[in-house]
Amino acid sequence: MITKWTNIKSVLFELERRIPKDIYSEPRLIEDCMRAVDFIGAVPTYQVRPYFTVVENHKFCIPSDCLQIIQIAHQPNPNLTDNELDEIRQMLQILPDTPIENSTLPQQVWWDNWQHRRGWVPLRLSTNTFASSVHCESSRNLTSTCEHSYTVSPDGIVTTSSKKAFIMMTYYAYPKDCDGNFLIPDVEDYKQALINYCMMNSWQFRWELKEEGAAERYKEYQMLWGLFKSKASASIRMPDIGTAQNMQNILSKLIPNNRRFNNFFKGLGDFENLNMNGYSQGNLYRN
Repeated sequence: MITKWTNIKSVLFELERRIPKDIYSEPRLIEDCMRAVDFIGAVPTYQVRPYFTVVENHKFCIPSDCLQIIQIAHQPNPNLTDNELDEIRQMLQILPDTPIENSTLPQQVWWDNWQHRRGWVPLRLSTNTFASSVHCESSRNLTSTCEHSYTVSPDGIVTTSSKKAFIMMTYYAYPKDCDGNFLIPDVEDYKQALINYCMMNSWQFRWELKEEGAAERYKEYQMLWGLFKSKASASIRMPDIGTAQNMQNILSKLIPNNRRFNNFFKGLGDFENLNMNGYSQGNLYRN
């Protein structure tokens, strides 16, 4: 399981050494790296990101880095007071009188500001094959009975039945550092998988240009990509002790909480401490 992260520039630095300058393109290589991440199967590397925006004339745009929607909730009161808006700006860490639309904030900040989570209601997703495909299977929007509904188009536009509303959306995205650089697991097999995928694509391009020996090098990196892809996938799927304990806590809860969406899934893997006639669950485990 992933315990450390590193900047993707560690991979780009190695690729810069190997790929000729006349065909080296950092944006294209970053795109190739992210494609490799998808091929590896990178659910553990996704980052939950809260996003605050406003519906105007029934529409708003989902963030460009959104990979999958966890939940879209609206504030039934479309007319928040100036004080309430200032409190939200403070939470978003933006200046007074600054527009609050399209603001992303750290998940922990959203969790730590409980007063701003109250009253948000998951919207109901309209029947639409594409819109359903971009939501998590456990998304509350799929089963919501809210009077207001919405749909999502392939160009990332959300259309709601509400003409104007405040929206809090949580979604999965690739993790980034404070400078906006993509983060990847600091695992050597994982980095080698990305490097070999990019090198395979580079040699395919050179093969198409009829460069001598390019076909053989392409096949060599194709083999290496397959090898390290399997190793990388295995390395990020093996849970560490903390993750295993969280999974155990979730599966062994005596009283399931089926309304975790109210807290945007905060504390789902926390230890459950029950009091049973003076004996806590923790005491029972220790005896």
